This record gives sequence, C-alpha cells and structure tokens, in this order.
Amino acid sequence: MSSLHIIAKAPSSVSVAELNALVDDEDVLIFIEDGVYFARTECSPAASFAQKFRQLECYFLKEDLAARGIDLLEGMQTVDTRGFVALSARLPRCVSWY
Repeated sequence: MSSLHIIAKAPSSVSVAELNALVDDEDVLIFIEDGVYFARTECSPAASFAQKFRQLECYFLKEDLAARGIDLLEGMQTVDTRGFVALSARLPRCVSWY
C-alpha cells in the first residue's frame, strides 16, 4: 500500500536513515514547512537521501519554498496547498515526519 510521507522538519531534525528505510518505491513524498530544506541537498544528511527521493514521486510546497527563499532545483516538482490536499486524498495512508 503506497503512502504519502509528509516531511515537515529540516534534514538535521529528521532521521534520514529511518526515512530511507521506510520509504517504498510506490510512496509519494511531500516536503513542507522546514522540510523544504531538503531541496538544498548540499546540506547533508539530506545528501545521502537525495538520490533516492529524486527517483520517487516527490513534491515541495510552493508557499514554504517561497517563505524560506529557496529556489527549486531542476526537475523537482511543486504543489500549492490545494495540490497537497489532492495528494492526501489520492493516497490511502499518510505518514507525518514532525
């Protein structure tokens, strides 16, 4: 069963090893709040996970990127709040990483 992983904390706060172990190929990731700092993969520990999450269906919340002045890297997708709600409705299970 695929899940929507909602990552709301910066890479230094989230256990990247645990996230890496629990995310399946069918899962979808959305980075919100300080989780959008994962877009800056040069700041490890996100670097070790970056290769994997770029192969998954992955989104960054537009409003949170803008609020933090982060430019999206090429190939990364964004959604607005409505898109976030649509992802939540589409997938049978949500896992929050706070």
